[in-house]
Amino acid sequence: MNALRKSAIVFGAVGLLSLPLWADENPFNPSKNTKPTEKKPDEKKPEKDDVARVAHIKISGSLSEAPVDSESLFGGGSENLSMLLERIAKAAKDDKVKGLYVELGSIDSGFGKVNEVRTAIQNFRKTGKKAFAYSEELSTKAYMIALACDGIALPESGGLELIGLRAEVTFYKEAFKLIDVKADVLKMGKYKSAVEPYLADKMSDENREQIKSMMDDNFDKEIVANIISGRTKQKFTAKQVEEIIDQGPFTAKKAEKLGLIDNLMYQDEFEKSLSKALAVESVKVEQNYGKAEAKGPDFSNPLALLDMLSPKKKPESKADKIAVIHIIGGIESGKGSVNPLMGGSTVGSDTIVAAIREAEKNPTVKAIVLRVDSPGGSALASDIMWRELKICKKPVVASMGDVAASGGYYVCMNAKKIFAEPGTVTGSIGVFGLKIVTGGLYAKGGLKTEVVSRG
Repeated sequence: MNALRKSAIVFGAVGLLSLPLWADENPFNPSKNTKPTEKKPDEKKPEKDDVARVAHIKISGSLSEAPVDSESLFGGGSENLSMLLERIAKAAKDDKVKGLYVELGSIDSGFGKVNEVRTAIQNFRKTGKKAFAYSEELSTKAYMIALACDGIALPESGGLELIGLRAEVTFYKEAFKLIDVKADVLKMGKYKSAVEPYLADKMSDENREQIKSMMDDNFDKEIVANIISGRTKQKFTAKQVEEIIDQGPFTAKKAEKLGLIDNLMYQDEFEKSLSKALAVESVKVEQNYGKAEAKGPDFSNPLALLDMLSPKKKPESKADKIAVIHIIGGIESGKGSVNPLMGGSTVGSDTIVAAIREAEKNPTVKAIVLRVDSPGGSALASDIMWRELKICKKPVVASMGDVAASGGYYVCMNAKKIFAEPGTVTGSIGVFGLKIVTGGLYAKGGLKTEVVSRG
């Protein structure tokens, strides 16, 4: 598959977008510049051979899956998970890069994406290069990524929020009684628990079973097992790790004492220590390695602004390619929507069907990857997308992110193969219909309705 990804078409809720994936040359790497024939007075001296380049990559936030338009109003700079993984893979192949510097912020994604980032770092290390993690404060999921590195450093005033897992369900039944509102529900399947909060005042045995099953799996395999494999020098047992987690959270000093991290350093000290860790005389940290710089619009030039509001479409490569179709967010009929204020999005069946048909008729597209990160939604919209994939003559492979549940699982059923991470939440159990009956609330508030109807 990698051989076909020299260029790709990305389809998603935003439509058809041409993206050049990593070519052999890196336009962001100054080392690719040709040497000048004549030295100028203010020109920098060429770097010595004993200066090792270290690729700096910052990882934080939700690790969004949504396609990124490089020609958006505010230019480049945005990045999705796929682009982040490509940058790590590029650093692994770059002979001039001797190490990886992973700067971690808070991670808000699920365990599926966390494991994809971990795998990318582990693949980097398989080339014989070393990776090092630095953070001011590590959340549990950020720590899981850091564990894939050769070393972990925090400032002494920092901390490690290793505190285990917790799930909560809030029930509305009694609150509804207070305002004379009722939930009218029809559901199929004992484990279809999404409507439980409207019908009950406590968790059903089936819902408790499934939540406990997922939590046990994540705790044992995504947290405890990764700490054991990531801190090999400490030779932790599962029981010891569980006892440590019960003591959390930790100050950085306590985390070092327990063997959970390696060093107490401020960021400048950490960067200086990289030369010793890599056994070289000095290092050059390439900040935000391989990431496109954000270029805002030139507000002094109205024509430039107009060009950004209606950017020209880049010509598509004639090379063979794989079309990646993103099903990100809740599923609904129509074209989907994006809420820039809340940061959420839905994916519409019309948009996805159009993308599948576009890939179908494009002779350079040899296969389709269906990338799903969705909790489901409309059964009708899911079925429309499922049917389009069923009649598609191109081979389809499904790749699941954090969640591919209910309708998000259903749309994958016509793929020849389905791939998921160990922490991916997937499955499709039952359906339901729900409406809220508000007649009692209206009467209580003195509202009266009269109806004239026909048929």
